[in-house]
Amino acid sequence: MRANVKRLTAAYLIFLLFFMASAALDGVISDVVYVLAFIAPVIYVILSDREENLDILPLITPKRSVATTLALTLAPSVIVIAGASLLTSYLIFEATGKTDSVNVGDSFASAAISFAIVPALTEELLFRYLPMRLLGERNKRVTVILSSICFALAHFSPFQLFYAFIAGVIFMAVDLATDSLLPSLIIHLINNLLSLIWIMYGHLNIGKIGLFVTVCLLLALSIATFFITCKGIKEKIKYVFSADEAYGFNVTPLAFIIPAAFLGASVFLG
Repeated sequence: MRANVKRLTAAYLIFLLFFMASAALDGVISDVVYVLAFIAPVIYVILSDREENLDILPLITPKRSVATTLALTLAPSVIVIAGASLLTSYLIFEATGKTDSVNVGDSFASAAISFAIVPALTEELLFRYLPMRLLGERNKRVTVILSSICFALAHFSPFQLFYAFIAGVIFMAVDLATDSLLPSLIIHLINNLLSLIWIMYGHLNIGKIGLFVTVCLLLALSIATFFITCKGIKEKIKYVFSADEAYGFNVTPLAFIIPAAFLGASVFLG
């Protein structure tokens, strides 16, 4: 367990180094290094554990439990994450007068690739796949908490810290409940796309109506799924947050947590 926590921390330090290098570069090279920041840690973990022959791999193939969990959690997840984001932005603005402005350009297709699809794929690979591979079956509570903390800090922004942690808990929990990476990937992608639609078209009536209708339809699906599958919900929660598991934290993750927090604070204050 401790060896895999150290391995996960090393992977996140690799991510941090590539991320900082990307920020120091320009143009296409910066974009390439940014993507490598998410891919290189995965390659490191796969190569470093070849001798242990780990068999704890998230399943990509859809199955019934994945579809049920998605239908149940999609709308509540989006609503909770959006609410946490709005609350955080409001409180920080009231306290400091600063806002979190995002320039996504004029092309929805281009913005969807850059701000929705690529982040969902790369972040799920790094912050859900790796913890599941290294820690998932050994200690699920540590997997949820540690991956969520690192996921939140990796956004390097106080505006995103709180809601990213909430999102990380939800994403990791649904993945562990289904033994699959697919639920968090889909929820993450849809959440990003809806956020992008709000940023680009939220000032228009058609954008507001479209988002409202979409969320209502997803919520209706979630409610219906809840009543159909309510007997299995308690078992899934108990499985993910098993009371008989020791937490088993150690100081190793601080090697990533402290510099990531410092970098985020310096960007915000600067």
